[in-house]
Amino acid sequence: MDYRKDDDVLSVVVDGSISLGVGNELVAAVAGKKICVLGLHVTSVNIVTVSLYSGPGDSGTKIFGNTKMTGAEINVLPHFLLPISPSPKAPWCKTAAGESLVMYLNSGVIVAGVLVYILKD
Repeated sequence: MDYRKDDDVLSVVVDGSISLGVGNELVAAVAGKKICVLGLHVTSVNIVTVSLYSGPGDSGTKIFGNTKMTGAEINVLPHFLLPISPSPKAPWCKTAAGESLVMYLNSGVIVAGVLVYILKD
């Protein structure tokens, strides 16, 4: 792993109902900072498609997405996993500076999981 002592790795628990067709903010915007996604695990009781957006509400820019949760076909809860990146220099995706990180699903379901991220200039 290429993390340094001064890298402030943060996490947030994804917990609750994510609404269909609207943006669901995972991390609020921080002035002048990019939210860099280092890892994400989300599980649900139903198979859904996950997308991540940079920007406010329903008008953001897609930065990762249209990924279908898998697992139900082998009798485990549907889930989506982005393993932890080995370096903060290589995030899975990142927002534009000063924009929030938003999750969209193709149906309104209850989801749970964890997001690991870092804020960068």
